Amino acid sequence: MQIHAELELIRRFFIVADAQGLVIPEDSQALRRILRELEQILRGRRNIAIQWPPPEVWSLLGICQHHRLPTRLLDWTWSSYVAAYFAASDALIKVRAAESSGKEVMLRNERLAVIAMRSELIERRRMRGEDRPVHLVTAPAAGNPNLRAQRGVFLLLNPDEVKVDDYFAAEPYDNLAMRVPPGWRTAVRPFIFKFTLPVLEASELLRLLAKENVTAASIFPSYDGVVQAMNEMREWPDSKLWRRSPQAKAAAAYHKDLLPGSASGLPTPGRRKEKTAR
Repeated sequence: MQIHAELELIRRFFIVADAQGLVIPEDSQALRRILRELEQILRGRRNIAIQWPPPEVWSLLGICQHHRLPTRLLDWTWSSYVAAYFAASDALIKVRAAESSGKEVMLRNERLAVIAMRSELIERRRMRGEDRPVHLVTAPAAGNPNLRAQRGVFLLLNPDEVKVDDYFAAEPYDNLAMRVPPGWRTAVRPFIFKFTLPVLEASELLRLLAKENVTAASIFPSYDGVVQAMNEMREWPDSKLWRRSPQAKAAAAYHKDLLPGSASGLPTPGRRKEKTAR
């Protein structure tokens, strides 16, 4: 039932988009044949083994996911700044909603988070007898300006063959990612990092990201993105007041600890390839 629901969603997306003359990534007769065959198998209720999702539909899944159609793909980005923007913009919405209802005091201990992963452990070739638990999936950026601007990439559960009538149990991706085979592991651990910040600092984070040209206008390259960026600019704190605040002093001390040569044990910029969550 889970596979059937996923297949039906992407088939409808494909049919409607194709009828409107929209470009579908990696469209081909092979893709159309696979979608038809999978539909026939599931409608026939035959308990046979299939691979889901097959690699031929990964790009189609990618564009569905990026346009808010639910799939089993998990959104990530190659850019830590893009990840920080999404975390900050979502946190700011939460902060403003709490302020309007007079519950901002409840946010005092809440934090936004950005997750980073050492993606080379996932991308490394499988060793003999060892299956990788998850895959990194890229989708064509041509014709998808948002995906290109956000440097989007997806995480996908390894598509083993399954029986159609097998029981389905969803498992968190962080659990799956931790099943890296022993032969892949290096001396440096962990390979997943979590960076947090108080949600009340979300507006200041947006201001700092704008200095790196990371705003709603650059992440959503459209007129709507420009308007959203203008609205977020009005939320920026006064930079002079912020520099005199205790939070600014704490941030400066934290940044000093992260400089190359520190004994913090955290990765220093540029030394390690990371893939960062949205």
